[in-house]
Amino acid sequence: MKTLSRNLFGLVLTFFLFITGLTQAQTQLVDLRKENCGFNCTSNNFTVRSVFLSDANGNAITNTLAACNVNDPTPRTVYLSLDITSNSNSSIHGVWIFADIYVNGQLFKTINEGVTSPGESTRTVRPGAQIITLANSSFEWVCGQSLELSDILTVWQTSRQNIPQQPFTCNSFSKSQCQTNSGVTIDSPLAVQFDYTACTDDQGLTTANLLDKTVGGRKPYNYSWTFSNNATPQTSNLANPVISFTGSATATLSVSFVNSQGNTISSSFGPVTINPPAVIAINGNVTQPSPGINDGSITIAPTGGTGSLNITWADSPSFNGVTNRTGLAPGSYQVNVTDQSGCIRSQTFILTSPTPAIDIIKIGEYFDANGDGLQNAGDEIRYTFSVSNIGNAQLSNVFVVDLNPSVTVSGNPISLAVGETNSTTFTGTYIIKQSDIENGSFTNTARASGQAGSVTVTADDSHTQNFTKVPDLSILKVQIGGPDPVTAEGQILQYQITVENRGNINLTNVVLQDLFPGASTPVVLSVISGDNSDPGVLNVGETWVYNASYTTTQADIDAGVDLINLASVITTQVPGPTNSRAITEVSQNALISLVKSADPKVYSAAGEEITYSFEVTNTGNVTLTNVSVSDLLPGLGTISPASVTLNPGASQTFTATYTITLADMNTGKVDNTATASGTPPTGPAVTDSDSETITADQNPSISITKTAGQSTYSSAGEEITYSFEVTNTGNVTLTNVSVSDPLPGLGTISPASVTLNPGESQTFTATYTITLADMNAGKVDNTATASGTPPTGPAVTDSDSETITAEQNPSISITKTAGQSTYSSAGEEITYSFEVTNTGNVTLTNVSVSDPLPGLGTISPAPVTLNPGESQTFTATYTITLADMNAGKVDNTATASGTPPTGSAVTDSDSETITAEQNPSISITKTAGQSTYSSAGEEITYSFEVTNTGNVTLTNVSVSDPLPGLGTISPAPVTLNPGESQTFTATYTITLADMNAGKVDNTATASGTPPTGPAVTDSDSETITAEQNPSISITKTAGQSTYSS
Repeated sequence: MKTLSRNLFGLVLTFFLFITGLTQAQTQLVDLRKENCGFNCTSNNFTVRSVFLSDANGNAITNTLAACNVNDPTPRTVYLSLDITSNSNSSIHGVWIFADIYVNGQLFKTINEGVTSPGESTRTVRPGAQIITLANSSFEWVCGQSLELSDILTVWQTSRQNIPQQPFTCNSFSKSQCQTNSGVTIDSPLAVQFDYTACTDDQGLTTANLLDKTVGGRKPYNYSWTFSNNATPQTSNLANPVISFTGSATATLSVSFVNSQGNTISSSFGPVTINPPAVIAINGNVTQPSPGINDGSITIAPTGGTGSLNITWADSPSFNGVTNRTGLAPGSYQVNVTDQSGCIRSQTFILTSPTPAIDIIKIGEYFDANGDGLQNAGDEIRYTFSVSNIGNAQLSNVFVVDLNPSVTVSGNPISLAVGETNSTTFTGTYIIKQSDIENGSFTNTARASGQAGSVTVTADDSHTQNFTKVPDLSILKVQIGGPDPVTAEGQILQYQITVENRGNINLTNVVLQDLFPGASTPVVLSVISGDNSDPGVLNVGETWVYNASYTTTQADIDAGVDLINLASVITTQVPGPTNSRAITEVSQNALISLVKSADPKVYSAAGEEITYSFEVTNTGNVTLTNVSVSDLLPGLGTISPASVTLNPGASQTFTATYTITLADMNTGKVDNTATASGTPPTGPAVTDSDSETITADQNPSISITKTAGQSTYSSAGEEITYSFEVTNTGNVTLTNVSVSDPLPGLGTISPASVTLNPGESQTFTATYTITLADMNAGKVDNTATASGTPPTGPAVTDSDSETITAEQNPSISITKTAGQSTYSSAGEEITYSFEVTNTGNVTLTNVSVSDPLPGLGTISPAPVTLNPGESQTFTATYTITLADMNAGKVDNTATASGTPPTGSAVTDSDSETITAEQNPSISITKTAGQSTYSSAGEEITYSFEVTNTGNVTLTNVSVSDPLPGLGTISPAPVTLNPGESQTFTATYTITLADMNAGKVDNTATASGTPPTGPAVTDSDSETITAEQNPSISITKTAGQSTYSS
C-alpha cells in the first residue's frame, strides 16, 4: 500500500503536538476562571481576531508548516500568537490570558500566562491591530493531531502596573476589564494524500481501490478525481472510487473545503502512476495418496501480488500459512492466497487414491537333471513367472511365492510401474518326488503379491506336469573275495549281487536265486542291504545288495576248469528273469623264488672275504624237485648244498664265499647274479634269479693354495703375477687336473692340465694387468678353483681366494675465468667458465661446480663423470646489477666437487674479480612557471628537474639556488638510480627591485654523491622579464566648495 500526500496551508489551521515537548517557563498561578470571581466582562476593549502558529517573534510560519507530511514524525518548534485589535482609544496594560488546549478532543494543557514582550514586565495594548506572541507557550509540533483553544478569558489593567508574579486573587483584575470567548479552532495545513490497493487478474485487467487519506482543513471535503484515458471511469467525485484499467494508469486528486471565514481552500496531488501488481499465482504440486494410506501431499509456492501473501485453507484453519501439507487423505482441498491489497486467488486440489491390481502367468519347463532320458525323482520342473501391474497405481514389494512349500522361488522384491511387466526377476524350481511319478502328474499354484500404500493385491496361476511310467532294473554279480584265479583247495570265493531299479517306478515281489558251480538247484538269497525306504519294495534308484560264498575243492584245482556262478531276479513289474553270472578261473601254477645277499656289503681293501647266501623258496602250488643254485662270478667258491626237493611254501638256504681283488677296488663294486632252478610235476623247469652288488669305499680329494706376487697396486696398467699350488690329497689317481679363475682379464693359466697320483703337487701361474675399474674398486678380490677327475664319480675341487688392495689418491682442480675483465652498466651479461680437471688416480663421479654469487644463472652442464686426467668446462652467465655498478666490482669464488669411489668428496676452489667502469653524472633543467611578471608581490614558481645521467646510484641529490628571497626548495635530498629524475620546486616573490631591474636572472645547481669519489654537479639558469608600465595620476581638491565674498 502506498500513501501519497501534498499539503496546503489554509486559513483554518489544524496542527499537531509532540505532547512530551511542551515546556512551561513560569510557575503555574491561580486560574481565575475557577475562582468564581464574578467577571461580567462589560469593558471589552479589544478583540482576539485569530490565533495562529508562529516563530518566537510572532511571524506566521504557515509556508513552512505547509510542507508537513503526516508520515514524517520530525518535530518542529512553534509558538502561539494572537491577532488582537484594540477597540479602545486608550492603552490597555498588564494583559493576562487563560485558556484550555484540547488535543483530539482531550484536555492537554491549561494556559495561564501573562502576555509580555521580551524585556518587559507588562504589555501595553495600544489602539489598533497588533500581534501578541505567548513567549512561554512554545511546543514541539508534528503532523497527526488537531488542536483547539476553548474557555478563553483575557483580563487587563487600566493603569500601568506590573503583572503579578505571585499567586493572585480575584481582585487582582477589574471584573469588568475582561473579554471571554467560547473557543477558537487554530488554522491547520490541508495535506491532500491518498492510498490505493490494486489487483490484476489473469487477463491483465487491473482493479484499483483509491483511498482518501487527506488530513487538515475542515470537513466536509469536496473531491475531484481524474484518471488516465485507459481507466474506467476517467473521473469521480467519490472519496474512495474504484477504477479498472489495462497496463498502467494515472490518478490525480483535488480536495477543497470552506474554512471558518467562508473561504474555499483547495489543493491537489498527482498525477500518480498506478502500476499493475504481479498476478497472484499459487504454483501447486500434488502427490496423490497411496492406496489405503493418508500420505498425499500438496505443496504450493505462491508468487505475485503486493507485499506479503496470506495463505488460508478452507478445510482447516489450523493449516493457515502452511505451504506444504502432508499426510493427506483423498478429497478436495481449497487454498486461498491474499496479498496486502486484499487481492485473492483460490485453487482447489483434488486428491484421489488409485486402484491397484496385479496379474501373474506361470510357465513350467521339465529339466532332466541327470540326463538319463527318463522322468524320475530328482529331475526338476523349472518355472518362470511373468508378473504385470494391471492397475493404475505403482506397486512396490512385488514378490512371488508358490503355494506348494516344496517349490523354491527366487528373486528379490521389485517395484512395478503402471502397465509394466517383469518376466525375468522371479524363477522357481521344484524337485520331482517319486510319489509324483507314481501319481503320473504334479500340479501347483503360484501367487504374485504387490503393495500399493497399505493395500496388498494378489493373483494366482497354476501349472500341471504329466509323467510317463517306465519300469526297468539291472542285476550284477561280481566276485568280491577269494582268489581269482583259484590256485588251491579250500579257498573261499565271496560274491556280491546288486539289483538296481533303473526305471522311474517302484518294483514289488522281488525274488533273487543263485545257482552255484556243480549244483542243479538254485538257492533263494535274502537282501543284505539297500532296502531302505519301503521294506520289500525296490524303490526307484534303490540298489539291493546280496552276498554268497563258495569253497573250492581239490577236484576244482585238478580239473583246471573255470568256476561259473549264475544269479537271476524276477519282479511283478519286470517278470524276467534277468540274469548275471560271475566266472572264476582255476589256475595250476609252478613257481620258484631266489633271494641273494652278501656279508659285508662294503669293502675297503683287496683280500677281504665276502660270504654270499642264496635263499630258495617253492612259491607255486606243486612240489619242485632237483632244486639248485648257479652263479657265474669268477673266483666264487663252491655253492652248497648241491640240490634239494621243496614242497609248496618250503625254503632252502645255499652259501658260497668270494675274496676281493685290487681290480674290485679300482672298479668300485662287485656286481653279479645267481639263478635258482626247480622241476614241477609237469611241464618245464621253473627258475628265478637275483643280483647283489657290494661297493668299495673310495675317497678322492684335492687342494689348492693361491698367492699374488704383491699385496698392493697404485695405478692402472700395473701387472700382477698369481701362483696356484695344487695337491692330490685323496686315495685315488686324479686325471685332468687344472686350475680355473673367473677374474676378467686374467692371462692364460699354465700348464693347461696334468695327472697327479695321491700326494703329488703341481704349481700353476698366470698374470693380470690392473684396470681403472680396479683402481676405482679399491681392491682386486677373486677366487681360483682346482679340479681333478677320480677313477669313478664326479670331479673333486677346491678353491682359494686372494685379495690385493689399491693405493687410491683422488684429487680435483678448478680454474675460473670471466669472459671480460670489466663492465660498464647494469643489465650487462658476464659469461663465466669453470675448467675442472681430475688430477687424481681414480674416477670422480657427480663432478659439479657451485658458485654462491647471487643471481648467477644455472651452471651447465649437469654433473659429469671424469676419469683421471680428464677435464670438463662448465659455464654460467651473470647479469650485472645496479648494486654491482655501485660496488665497483664483482668478486666471487667457485668450488669444484667430485665423488671418488670411496671416501668423501674432493674439492678445489678458484676466485675471479671483474671491475666496474663507474661514470657518475647529473643534469638539471630549471624552469619558471611564467616567463614574465608585472607587479611587485607576484609569486613565481620555479621547477628544477634533476636527472641521474650516469651509471651508478646518486645519493643526497639536492638543488641549491643563490637567488635571495627564494623560498625553501623541496623535497629534501633524495636518492636517484641511473636514468631516474626528480622535480624540485621553490617559490619566489617579485620585489620592487625586480620590477625596476626589468628581469630576474639566476642559476640553480644540482648535486649528487656517487658510491665512490667526489659529488657530481650540474647547473642551469633561468631568466624571466618584467612587464614595466610607467604611469602617473593627480587628484586636485579645494578646501571649500563655495565662497561668498
